[in-house]
Amino acid sequence: MIFCTKKIKLFFVLYAFVFFSKLHAQKLSSADVESITGIESIIISENNSKKDTIELKNRLSFLKKSSGKKSQILYYALLANGFSSFFDKINSRSEYNYLKSIEESKKLNDPSLMIWTQLNYSKYLYFYCQIDKLIPIVLNTMDKCDQTDPSEMILPEETFKFFGWIMSTVEDKSAIGYYKKSMQYMKTPSSESAGVLNAIGNCYFRNKDLANAMHYFNKSETMALKVGDSIRYAKILGDKALIYEEKGNLKDAVHLLKQDIFYSQKFKIDKNEMYASILLAKILLKLKDTDKVEEILDRAGNIASSKSYYRSSLKEVIELKLSILNGKNPEKELLLRRQLKQIDEYLLSTNGNTVLQRSHWLIQKKKYENDTNKIRLELEQGERMKKIYILILILTISLSIVLYHSLNKKLKAKRIKLENDRLLLNKSLMMPVQI
Repeated sequence: MIFCTKKIKLFFVLYAFVFFSKLHAQKLSSADVESITGIESIIISENNSKKDTIELKNRLSFLKKSSGKKSQILYYALLANGFSSFFDKINSRSEYNYLKSIEESKKLNDPSLMIWTQLNYSKYLYFYCQIDKLIPIVLNTMDKCDQTDPSEMILPEETFKFFGWIMSTVEDKSAIGYYKKSMQYMKTPSSESAGVLNAIGNCYFRNKDLANAMHYFNKSETMALKVGDSIRYAKILGDKALIYEEKGNLKDAVHLLKQDIFYSQKFKIDKNEMYASILLAKILLKLKDTDKVEEILDRAGNIASSKSYYRSSLKEVIELKLSILNGKNPEKELLLRRQLKQIDEYLLSTNGNTVLQRSHWLIQKKKYENDTNKIRLELEQGERMKKIYILILILTISLSIVLYHSLNKKLKAKRIKLENDRLLLNKSLMMPVQI
């Protein structure tokens, strides 16, 4: 009897799962995939989806079965995102589907999908630190965006925000412009707009504009608290600590970072905890307060070791540990230095300084080419205008000469006529009057 009851319960659970999965798919399929609004609703519904690839394929099956080209493109792109979430690393399945979605959008020659599929792939490359592969695609996408009205783009707010991320990575001042442009298409207040305000603050901080940096951090904090985004609030505390550190107010910086770490642990934001812990360790070393630094670094190191794309942070952790040891434990130092060498070799081929410098060079090169083309076009336009002015001048002079001769001829003819009329009048006056 108990066994039967369990089977019945299991049956109802499975039935409910299938029913709601189908219901969800029906809701998605009801969206008009031919319209930008319909595409956006499908993309948004797939954000933060579960890591179950079988469920994902079932959920996206209506796109695959559709005869519409846009549906097929969307299927490949969202499937690629699903595999990325499942494997949590660079993988061949994601690569194939990302590239397939881009290829099909080019065949369709749909600017909105061409931009979005490239952007979708770029986010994947950025997240897994494939900076060298990323930059050429982003530059190409930026060019397409310059030629496309934002109203004809899919999720323009996400597009411009991502460009802001990239430009801030290479410390390009245009990042702020992109962030502010993305704000024009965002709902406010919202977690997304709070995040962008925070990012703008970080850009100003990198440019050493501490007043504007704090202004935007405060605006971001106010919005985060208003919408109840505790995760964003925790990150803002850490960013404010950077300003206090820059101003030399290290104790306040430590206080804010400890709050940041507390919230990060509470809400299980490992990445943020790792960053805040590394920064806290650096400041504590400046204060010569080394009691708990090793413990903080061990925890940060465990998080950094868990993901391949946290290698830059792991490098920082190891370097800080070496500075603490300072020759006190040669055996441990040797082990850490070997580990550091392996990380350096890995970073040289992914997101290390060499690649970032090369990426920055690519950005500058592209800007130079754009500026050169702009100057060339202006010179060509100026040369054309000069020729037009000369032609107008020649035509004006020619017309003036023709008009002058024509008018002079008419005046001469009129003078002759007047003279003839005068002679005739004199002649008639001189004739004797007959009575």
